[in-house]
Amino acid sequence: MHPQELREKALSLVKQGLSINKTAQQLNISSASVSRWCQQAGVKSKYKQIKPKTITEKDILKTVKGKKVATVREIAEALGVTYSILGRLRKLVREGKLKSIRIPKTHNSTIKRYLANYMNKTLFYINEEDFKKWYFSKLPRYVPKHLKRIFTHILHDIGIEVEEKRETKTAIILPKEIKQQLIEKAKQEGVSVEELLKRVI
Repeated sequence: MHPQELREKALSLVKQGLSINKTAQQLNISSASVSRWCQQAGVKSKYKQIKPKTITEKDILKTVKGKKVATVREIAEALGVTYSILGRLRKLVREGKLKSIRIPKTHNSTIKRYLANYMNKTLFYINEEDFKKWYFSKLPRYVPKHLKRIFTHILHDIGIEVEEKRETKTAIILPKEIKQQLIEKAKQEGVSVEELLKRVI
């Protein structure tokens, strides 16, 4: 939206009865800008103007920690402020208190299905473990190996390494009679033979 159009829209919303803070939130601009425009145009809000909310560094870090990973918009909404918080987020990244990353856009429709809302956006997080948990929580519960490899490669490309856990299986050879006894015992206890063996081994 053109700056003049944005100003007119803001003034119109305040005239219609929307508060300065709500107008600022709706248009993703600062309350100070809306307030200044209203003063210049002689438009008065029917609400008593509340001082902008004071957000501390602790509030920001706690919000990001709670979400594990979040976009600027998600952080701003959680704190009840506007996009003007971006400058403070960047400062925390420079100070090493926050980390930021961008997931690149892809033409792979399967990946887009799960990560479309986060692609090509700056994501903020505190530590890599949180990021990995968040990232893999976006995938379906059961992911085919080839797809999991693709998602892992995306992480690798943006500088986050994931150790692949290899599943080890133990084979036990049992005489027929003992195997049959185990099957019957497992049925009696309402568990699988595997679970029964785990108790013994």
